[in-house]
Amino acid sequence: MLAEVNALTRENLIQAILTEDVVKAIRIAIRRDTGCNFDNDLIQQTLLDVLIHP
Repeated sequence: MLAEVNALTRENLIQAILTEDVVKAIRIAIRRDTGCNFDNDLIQQTLLDVLIHP
């Protein structure tokens, strides 16, 4: 149980969200839903800003 709690720390979740695969999936969803196309670096930086400085 302790390992599961530790696995879901804020830091681990942020690290998982900022992976290339997740960033790519978010970029594709944004393009599909809005028609706007951004590069992965911009998506990753924006996520970082939102997750670190809410």
